[in-house]
Amino acid sequence: MKKTAIFLALAGTFAVTDAVASTTEMVVTNVQPIQKTVTRYQDVPYNEQVCYRMQRNSDGLLEKVVDGGFGSTEGLVGGAIGYGIGNEIGGGSGNEIAKVLGTILGNKIGNNIANNKPSSPQQCETRTTYKRESYQETIITGYKVTGDLFSNVHSGTQVTVERPHSPSIGSTIYVNYRVW
Repeated sequence: MKKTAIFLALAGTFAVTDAVASTTEMVVTNVQPIQKTVTRYQDVPYNEQVCYRMQRNSDGLLEKVVDGGFGSTEGLVGGAIGYGIGNEIGGGSGNEIAKVLGTILGNKIGNNIANNKPSSPQQCETRTTYKRESYQETIITGYKVTGDLFSNVHSGTQVTVERPHSPSIGSTIYVNYRVW
């Protein structure tokens, strides 16, 4: 019983509220944009110069042994040539000191040649990269429209409503209103 009474009271309230809602004409006297600042993002291109040198890869086992033991490929070749010369000076099968000295001296000469070689040329290229940048933009989200109501009951009453589009000043628009 109590639930039925509450329901009837609420239904009666809504019926009365809807009964006083009305549509009338309004003559526009002022229009002001409603603005809002938003953050936007854009990708901006940047050109940057990237330079690199082509270098020999020393990641293999043989390259590690050659570079670690002889200093360079030229040092290995110089050591081998120095060994051969030391072997000839020492009489073919004899003097081990001449072989060792020839190897060391040849290695040193070969490494000097390797160190004095001009380095590989540097190659450069221009690359375009993009960086995201933010900026602020002011946008119009609607219009605050002020005008005079044009009805029998509310004639001359000034009201302000919000509209998605801008009407012209002096034009007539339709507005809904409720009296509470």
